[in-house]
Amino acid sequence: MAGAAPNDERIATEAAGLYVEAAAASRTAAEFGSIFEKLIEGLPEQIALLDENWVVAAANESWLSMIKSLEYDLNPGSNYRTFCIEKGAKGHKAAAAAAAAFPGLESGETSSFLLDYAGQGELEGRDFQVQIHRFEIGGQRFATVTRAEVTELVQLRRMKEGFSSTLERTQEVERQRIARELHDSTMQSLTGAALALGHLRRSAISEEANEVVSEIESLLLEAQNELRSISYLAHAHQPEHVELGQAVATLVEGFARRADLRALVEIESPLALPGKGVQRALYRVVQEAISNVHRHSRGSELGVRVLSRRALLHVTIADNGIGIPEKAMEGVGLQSMRERLREIGGRLSVRHLAPGTLVIASVPLEKNAPDQAAMRVIPQLTNQ
Repeated sequence: MAGAAPNDERIATEAAGLYVEAAAASRTAAEFGSIFEKLIEGLPEQIALLDENWVVAAANESWLSMIKSLEYDLNPGSNYRTFCIEKGAKGHKAAAAAAAAFPGLESGETSSFLLDYAGQGELEGRDFQVQIHRFEIGGQRFATVTRAEVTELVQLRRMKEGFSSTLERTQEVERQRIARELHDSTMQSLTGAALALGHLRRSAISEEANEVVSEIESLLLEAQNELRSISYLAHAHQPEHVELGQAVATLVEGFARRADLRALVEIESPLALPGKGVQRALYRVVQEAISNVHRHSRGSELGVRVLSRRALLHVTIADNGIGIPEKAMEGVGLQSMRERLREIGGRLSVRHLAPGTLVIASVPLEKNAPDQAAMRVIPQLTNQ
């Protein structure tokens, strides 16, 4: 069914396992291929089994129908790697991305390759997903290739991304409105109260009353500093023309001044960056994390690092406070950060330090794809 992502790893492993068992009891390649084809026949995904040299050993009817309609030379006996290299050299972007993955699959650096891509030529306007999965059973190396149309799934994803973007803009406008209200209204009221207390102090009041006035002034000053910090976080946003590292540095340094914290910000250079949508999501995660530091940690120092390692971008936020209370660990703040990262394929980790807390936000960097607008090579992360 169009739009259904393939459950290829389970299908491939189970089918290939039975295939190899059959190989131990049989003697001809035709018998092996026949058994595998029966196992995968009737599945909507286009599935082929490759031998250790990437030669197509068997395929289901969906695969054969696909290569016939597209006039691809990928019948049993054809070399899938050679096909990808030759097709990629002629400008087929998905084939070029797959060809680039073979060295890693052969060396064992990775066991699978997953690619979402937009169709070209007569397939323009449709979206597909292909996965190559290599494994070893009974001392023999095999691979499966699974291809499925995911047009409906991609359309739903785009609708979700559009809705999320609209919601994000709406929330940003509301945050800025609240920040203005805090600054223009509440701060003015607190300032008025402080002036009134100053007038009272200059009046002929007792020493005991004067001490009470001093306590109230101290509380008002604390409330004003708190509101400045909250207002700053609510109003802050990442400008479109500013990259994540610079935006995070400005955010943290500005917040530290208002919250009376010592801050250290380290931005790795050069820094590999994901798309703007992912950068905005990470920026919001940093906002929420330093807000948690302000509300819960009672720390005096804040350290933020932005760095990229291989296929991942990491943002770490550390403080020297008392740690996050258990109720906060299950609260809306951390859950919101996890959900925000999960939507972009990332994860959130929380570590207890001595003293303080370390929060790590990690997202995959899209790579190996000649045209990022047309395809996505997807590293998989799991939430902790």
